Amino acid sequence: VTGDALKAEPYFARLRAMAKDDPASVTLLDPAYHARLDAVAPQDLREGLVPCIVVRGAEGAARRIVMAGCDLAYAKKYAGPLLASFAAHRGPDTLFHLHLFDATADEAAVFVRRLDHLEIDRLAVTREWTGLRDAAAPGAASAAARGYYHAMRYVRFQQVLAQHPATPGLIIDADM
Repeated sequence: VTGDALKAEPYFARLRAMAKDDPASVTLLDPAYHARLDAVAPQDLREGLVPCIVVRGAEGAARRIVMAGCDLAYAKKYAGPLLASFAAHRGPDTLFHLHLFDATADEAAVFVRRLDHLEIDRLAVTREWTGLRDAAAPGAASAAARGYYHAMRYVRFQQVLAQHPATPGLIIDADM
């Protein structure tokens, strides 16, 4: 571990100690941001969400769920290999749910077709369009887009879990 991670380690050590090394604990690194967010009514948050669009559904019940959310550039670079690994090592009845941020309908359809050769029967793909990425200029996401994607993947994960009550789920980074 080098660079910024080493500089941040004393802070993370204190956070781990406060959480008693509980890996499920949630750390709020920006109290002012979270205070502003807490002031927004849950109903307003729900109504303000960008629609989540199903690109490919997966029928039937799952015994467990693995989910990753990323933009299309990240999906091409990392989620494809991640899904190939999943295809080779998945357990029975495990659903992999991939959420694509700022992917147009055509882009998402092309990406999903590229995954067909993996023959993953339990693969769901959703997408959304925020407008944080210029569709005419593909490339690296802006800082605002990356911040949105990072936060919203947890909201999308919660929505997936709500569709599969009592099913354990794991959210992972696409570049894992």
